[in-house]
Amino acid sequence: MISFIKKGLTIKILVILVSILILSFAGLSFFTVNVQTSLLGDVVAKVDSMLKNTGTKTEQQFASLESDLTTSLDNMKQQVVSNISDS
Repeated sequence: MISFIKKGLTIKILVILVSILILSFAGLSFFTVNVQTSLLGDVVAKVDSMLKNTGTKTEQQFASLESDLTTSLDNMKQQVVSNISDS
């Protein structure tokens, strides 16, 4: 009789411990997914911001390059016209 009670208690304790383990694992998994989702959102925001900044800087550099090229071509044109006039 006592061995039957001990087996019954062992099974009940085992079921309770397994249930606690399953709930703990589920809670930990939920917490981990939430943290990773939050971190991913932060990374997406930072990458988006960096891409916008890079786009703005690139646009400014191309505008500067265009201006410098236009100035250089105008100077070359004036020099060619001057050389032709002198010839």
